[in-house]
Amino acid sequence: MGKMRDLFRNKTAIIIAAVALVLTAAVVTAALTGLFNGIGRSADTASGDIGTGTVTGSDGTVGKIRTAKPVETAVEISPMDQDSMGVDISSAFRLLFSEDVDKEAVASSLDVEPKQSFSLTEVSGREFRLEFDKPMKSDKVYNFTLNDRDNGARKSWAFQTKKQLTVVRTLPRDKATYVPVNSGIEITFSHSGIENAEECFEISPKVDGHFEWNKKTLVFVPENLEHGTIYTVTIKKGVRVTGSDETLQDDYTFKF
Repeated sequence: MGKMRDLFRNKTAIIIAAVALVLTAAVVTAALTGLFNGIGRSADTASGDIGTGTVTGSDGTVGKIRTAKPVETAVEISPMDQDSMGVDISSAFRLLFSEDVDKEAVASSLDVEPKQSFSLTEVSGREFRLEFDKPMKSDKVYNFTLNDRDNGARKSWAFQTKKQLTVVRTLPRDKATYVPVNSGIEITFSHSGIENAEECFEISPKVDGHFEWNKKTLVFVPENLEHGTIYTVTIKKGVRVTGSDETLQDDYTFKF
């Protein structure tokens, strides 16, 4: 008992014991931090800004300690194949974190809607590549959400997949009859920003005229249509959208 009393009378021993206790608590706190506060981080990156604190002995002696403050991990998700029309349905996605994270923790925290199975490949400690097992659906919004299982924090991203370029309407309609000879010929596309539709336009029998645009609609204004004549209009495949490699995949033909 005498030795124990001597030990606790020692001012230095009291300060050392208190510092060790506080540092142990700080290490445990850092280890339990979730995905957005560093889940899966290596030990040397588990803490951020260093703060200072104090501990006071029973005799009033004050000692200084240094404590670790959690740092929020920044993350960005981006498609690897997209253009002005949207994300390609076969695109992979890049996940980039501001510091090292654990692959399994990322995979278990990531949700994708609509539901679709995917694989996650580690490029580096901070970067991952996500690939879907099957192509995404066209003209669909996909939502990616990272959930922090510990504190309920959520981070979300939304991406629109490409819609296939098509002809959606014509005027006159296919097989229309009694079309006025002063009628214009309209072709409406699914997208705006069409580059070369005039080059892909054909009419038979051949008719002179000029082109006009009204948003998504190409208008051919003929100089003269003949009575009692069947005209065949073809929009040839290869029509493209500005800023995209997407093209009209098949010829589109209508008659009147």
